[in-house]
Amino acid sequence: MSFEQDTEIVSASGNVTIQYRGRELRADTITWDQKSDRIIASDNVILIDTDGTRVTTQSAELRDEMKQATLKKFSLMMKNNLSFKGETASRQAGKSTKISKAIFTACKPCKNNPNAAPTWQLRSGETIYDETGETIFHKNVRLEMRGVPVFYFPYLVHPAPDVKKRSGFLFPDIKSSTDTGADIALPYFINLAPDYDLTLTPRLIANGGSMLGFDW
Repeated sequence: MSFEQDTEIVSASGNVTIQYRGRELRADTITWDQKSDRIIASDNVILIDTDGTRVTTQSAELRDEMKQATLKKFSLMMKNNLSFKGETASRQAGKSTKISKAIFTACKPCKNNPNAAPTWQLRSGETIYDETGETIFHKNVRLEMRGVPVFYFPYLVHPAPDVKKRSGFLFPDIKSSTDTGADIALPYFINLAPDYDLTLTPRLIANGGSMLGFDW
């Protein structure tokens, strides 16, 4: 580790760890500019937020007590099983994450083959996760099943998976079998009042046509 007194820059390499107010940063190489509150981390970078959100990335630039981050070639895993991957991202901890060339899913990795394509995922040109509003926005997005493109949407908005009650599209129910082929249901939840609601569920079965379900 080295410290340049004139510039107040600290440089360290080799399994470096910084812990600050519940946040933790690990990397092979870290440079900390104390005057500008700017940290550059590269190689095997792991950032763990106060809520347990875990980010792995090729490189990161952090500011504002590690609350703001600019990331390259990263993956993000949250406690609610939300998983994001992307080429680049800008993140304001606890508020929002903006991702370019994003891959998003809420499926848990397969225990036997964690690198296999998930049951479903959304691949987009840009995804914004508004953590404060608990809403996820996708632009130029396609739905993939086991890595195979199925549908394209120019724009898609839905609540985060842990939202209890709000009008809008819910997470798709996607299945596949040799008998039915692809079986996709996309429920739309309508919050009519605090004590009652309506869910409309268009369903498309590759080998069996389409139908519309109602749940009052």
